[in-house]
Amino acid sequence: MPKIIFITLLFLTGLYADAFNASIARNKSGFFIGGQIGLVSASQESWGSKEIRETVYDPGISNLKCEKLPNGMTSCTGHNVLISPSTSVTDTFEFFRRDFKEITIGYGGRVGYNLFLTPRNGLRFIGALNFSNLNMSKDKYNVFEGRKNNSFYVASIGVDYLFDFTKGKSPFGIFIGLGYDYNFGPMFEDLKRNAQKKSDIKNSGVYVNFGISQTISRRLRIELGYKALSYDYFKGRYEKNYNEIIDVNHKKEIHEPSTETISANSFYMAVDILF
Repeated sequence: MPKIIFITLLFLTGLYADAFNASIARNKSGFFIGGQIGLVSASQESWGSKEIRETVYDPGISNLKCEKLPNGMTSCTGHNVLISPSTSVTDTFEFFRRDFKEITIGYGGRVGYNLFLTPRNGLRFIGALNFSNLNMSKDKYNVFEGRKNNSFYVASIGVDYLFDFTKGKSPFGIFIGLGYDYNFGPMFEDLKRNAQKKSDIKNSGVYVNFGISQTISRRLRIELGYKALSYDYFKGRYEKNYNEIIDVNHKKEIHEPSTETISANSFYMAVDILF
């Protein structure tokens, strides 16, 4: 008989614990609305190769004709004629450079739904709209040179996994998730309008975000997060060909194919009101 009573009490305790945990999960689930502000970090990177063909010519014949002028000056007409090169060397160099790094502020709003499966584990379904301006016209990059309006909007949807370290009303937690961005606005319109044939403009793609959170009395949630994009805003392929004349018998022919990209990531703080 005591054994049956013990098993019954254990079963009832388990049912109560399950019901209690389910109640906490239900209380933590619900809609939310909030805002966020962040620092958007954009950078331009270039990489490629530089092929230098250096040629030294033997001096050849000259058909210059010079005569003494009445004022004492000398006047010459004609030109030097160079014959075939005596020395020709070709070198190739690989290069990588980061030309600038622009930090600007982005801000916006977001809404969504928190679905907690247990008191500590949950999923968040979120949609957001943010605004930013990269303000790159001050840099000597040909896509942005002379332009003052590089503003754009980012519409995002995503799913995050939420984990709270405690079951109380004010838990500290972490989150990680995936989402999809769609960018639009003056900057992307101008990029598409002025893009060269070998340029690739991307205004949408997948992102990853992660961070930490602090909930206050189950009604206010503060987050610090990092958002990393899997795509580049701009990717251009260029070929530069030019000559450097060292002297009349010595020149360099330079061929420089390169790829240039513009990418961005952001560090943000968000505050949500939980319902």
